[in-house]
Amino acid sequence: FNLSHGRLSDNKNTEVIFFAGEDLYRDNIVGTRELAIKKYCKCKLQFDDSRTYESYCWEFCGLLNIRFSDIKFVANRREIPMNRTVKKPCEIYVYYQK
Repeated sequence: FNLSHGRLSDNKNTEVIFFAGEDLYRDNIVGTRELAIKKYCKCKLQFDDSRTYESYCWEFCGLLNIRFSDIKFVANRREIPMNRTVKKPCEIYVYYQK
């Protein structure tokens, strides 16, 4: 939860929210896989209308230390157009490439 002045605040209108559509794993330093984010969990990034979808997706992968090339990003049941600028706060679902 995001707290603002002691109350719960709804920052939905100012965030790009990534939802894990499945458990996502990262490789750790000893060569084994560990859970990076659990299915149904979310990661919120501050919205900035000068950024592209690709920029947000790289930031998401960097924060969780997962490989960008392994992941598919979906909004409104379609893969997102990486080179487009994000015009408004949105929700992006994250899955492994199949």
